[in-house]
Order: sequence, then structure tokens, then C-alpha cells
Amino acid sequence: MAKIISQLSGVEVTHYPKFYNDEVFCQFELNGHKFEMTEPYGDSSVYDVVAPEDLQPEMNYIAEHFEKSRPIKGGDFGQRLFFTFNWFLATAIWIGLISAGIWGYNRVFS
Repeated sequence: MAKIISQLSGVEVTHYPKFYNDEVFCQFELNGHKFEMTEPYGDSSVYDVVAPEDLQPEMNYIAEHFEKSRPIKGGDFGQRLFFTFNWFLATAIWIGLISAGIWGYNRVFS
């Protein structure tokens, strides 16, 4: 979202997303007005662009930009890498616990 909005002429992104952000993950200015991008409930499937005042022309301009923009292929590499690392780590821990449980059981009763 931040990459796409930064491509819009007249936009200055004032806060880029970080690895772990709050619900408001990006802030930008357009024509001197401040906007925020939010991810309600940390859902990752819905994003909102919000303004503190009624800015219908600017919101239409932003909406048209998103409609015309091509999707960014490949998604967020960092998020995928984090997910993969956590999956491998959790799998290794489970295998270790199961193996220790099986071997520990056999040693006690043999």
C-alpha cells in the first residue's frame, strides 16, 4: 500500500510501515492534507485510507490511483520469510519434543 501510494504525484509519505506496526501503518500528505492508512484488526485483507476531515476530491483521486495501479507481485518478502522461518522453527521444536518424549519413555521403562 505504501509503495503504491508513494507513486502518486503530489504525495509525500511521512511514515512508512515498520515490521510490527500498530493499526495505522502508513501516513502521508496530499495537497497539504494528512491521511492515514489503517489495517483494521490487523487482518491483512482490508486496508482503509482515512482523513481527519471531509476531502472528497482527494479521496477520489487516491481511489482512482489504486484502481489504475498494477498489483505488486510477490507480496511482502519479509513477511513470507518471517512466516517460513517461524514454521520451520515450530516444526523443529515439535519434532524435538516428540522425539524426546518417545526416547524418554523408552529409557524409563526398558
